[in-house]
Amino acid sequence: MHHTAIPAAVGPDHEQPAARPACPTLCHTTFRPTHVGTDVAAPLLLVDPKTMLKSHSLNGHYAGIRPVRLPNRKLAWPIAEIEKLFQSSAAVTVKEAA
Repeated sequence: MHHTAIPAAVGPDHEQPAARPACPTLCHTTFRPTHVGTDVAAPLLLVDPKTMLKSHSLNGHYAGIRPVRLPNRKLAWPIAEIEKLFQSSAAVTVKEAA
């Protein structure tokens, strides 16, 4: 077999176009997630994941933060609400110290 017949035998399905990125929507440099799972949110809030899950089960929220239930039945906690909780508690601490 001649060496020029190898690319033809492999076919166009296996060729990678040079201009096309591997994952054009998720690998963007400015991509920032808006929600995180319970295993990520719990350390941010300095609690055990089971604490968050039990509070959500009993009250529908943890510390006023309501998660989104995903189709796979997992919870996605909004990062903005977690950050807002720390910003509001930091403002109270500064006012109490003054």
